[in-house]
Amino acid sequence: MKRLVFALAFLALPLGAAADVPLSLLGPEIRVNTTTQGAQTTPAVASTPAGTSVVVWLGQDPDGNGNHRLFGQRFDATGNRLGEELRISFGNADRPDVATTPDGGFVASWIAQGVRIRFYGPDGSPKGDEILASLPAQAAADAGVAVNAAGETMVVWTTECSPPSSPSRSSPGVSTLRGRRSRSPS
Repeated sequence: MKRLVFALAFLALPLGAAADVPLSLLGPEIRVNTTTQGAQTTPAVASTPAGTSVVVWLGQDPDGNGNHRLFGQRFDATGNRLGEELRISFGNADRPDVATTPDGGFVASWIAQGVRIRFYGPDGSPKGDEILASLPAQAAADAGVAVNAAGETMVVWTTECSPPSSPSRSSPGVSTLRGRRSRSPS
């Protein structure tokens, strides 16, 4: 059983301070994941202005089928866990990202036969099911998510287009950036 400890270190750097100023770590290293079966990789983290944080990552499916699922864990401003570890995706997942919402919740994004997002409230409860943000047939390569002060979400991804038809071209193809705006379900 592999174990991986993600370190959350909140660094204190006064606004306008020079880059060579020594930083202070706030508290000890903490363990983020409680699931330890298989590899736990690819973390992404986001924080609220109040200091709470959420970390999402890929972990091996506890069902033992070899798939990777998206998990999450919330933390208070001092690094203590808030609630239990969350299982965010129920299908195979890749390339996770996360952003916090103005109400203290969060939205996670990932790639799984297209780009998917799922919203959570400030208490860590899901606000509905996962949402397919892209067309399911699109071969998405990377994805990211952001939320503005009004709570509007922008999810973006790279779409791999078909390769050029000319045999003289050595390029593997063309890719484009796509995006979609949304709002958190009530």
